[in-house]
Amino acid sequence: MKLSIITPILNSHEIVRRLVLYYQKLKLPDDVEIIFMDDGSDPPLEDSTGTVKIYHTNDDRPWTEHIARNKGAELASGEYLFMIDADYIIPLETIESILKFNGDKMDIKRRFGILNENGELVYKRKVLKKWGLKEKYLRSRFFKGHRSQFVIRRKLFRKMGGYRKFGRESSSAWWWCWSTILPEMETVGI
Repeated sequence: MKLSIITPILNSHEIVRRLVLYYQKLKLPDDVEIIFMDDGSDPPLEDSTGTVKIYHTNDDRPWTEHIARNKGAELASGEYLFMIDADYIIPLETIESILKFNGDKMDIKRRFGILNENGELVYKRKVLKKWGLKEKYLRSRFFKGHRSQFVIRRKLFRKMGGYRKFGRESSSAWWWCWSTILPEMETVGI
């Protein structure tokens, strides 16, 4: 397995439904797995369906995203881990670029779009504006990546100790590690 896409989820049933439809329509290669980590949704997300795997953190605390990401990494079988939030939709071109990647860490640029009720990715400006995207964002096609969206070699993720929670923000502790411990690590943006 080359790539495991890991998404923590909390009470986002409709988003998961649309994402599952979207991933099924992409017809992903066999060396890509999709993992949703349900972090205490009420009601819980239903278990796995086909190529999309849904696991549960079984943690009683509310929204422990760092635990969901770490457990997802533990259950993943990919050489690379793609940590992504549920409100980010991955175009097939991005997945294809990641599959060609052989470095340690890759930052991902964002592009605004929505998944309609049929699980189709829509980039049309008119639709995005209707959904409330601000005009300043409509002018640009790609945007800077978010700190919690990245691809990393699995063995490096383990070596770094995964996500750790410091205070209220789990990802801030992770990115503090990136900036202070591994500044020489290769980073490539798509």
